[in-house]
Amino acid sequence: MADSSNAQTITDPLVAEGFDRAAVEALTSALEGRGYPFATEELRTTAAAEQPGEDELTTIPYMYRDAANYKQWGSIVVRGQLTDEHRVALQACLDEEQHFIPTQLGITHLGTVADWPSFPCEDDHPWHELGLDDAEPMRIGSFGGEPFGTVDEFVTAMTTAAQHWDDGLDIIEMFS
Repeated sequence: MADSSNAQTITDPLVAEGFDRAAVEALTSALEGRGYPFATEELRTTAAAEQPGEDELTTIPYMYRDAANYKQWGSIVVRGQLTDEHRVALQACLDEEQHFIPTQLGITHLGTVADWPSFPCEDDHPWHELGLDDAEPMRIGSFGGEPFGTVDEFVTAMTTAAQHWDDGLDIIEMFS
């Protein structure tokens, strides 16, 4: 069995990385009790698996539809689970219950990734539709989308932007 100074040597760096001290100590104790040697990388991997939400992502689809009804889809990936509380807060931020302007959040205007020879043109505008009803959990390593940050950071950014959605943005000027 490893001594407590060795356990501390393993525990402290993991706690410094943001893992919960009680969870790391419990894992250390469990491994030690089963006769496993302390292995920092194995413990880090195990601690990461036990860390709530640490490897959970949510993908939130969004869509751009120009005035001619051409459509382009994308998704925003946030770290953590999207709760009912988050959904209510995000829904309150949307214009006409579905529209937002991704460029105000630093998110890609989907017209820029569409394979349309006419973008930008007079049919284009800044508004996109957010698919909150189609948001779903995913795991790290799954097919992704545009990374944003945590769910809470996304809600905060949307709340701030929603105070003044700038629908006067000149898309032709922005992307020409």
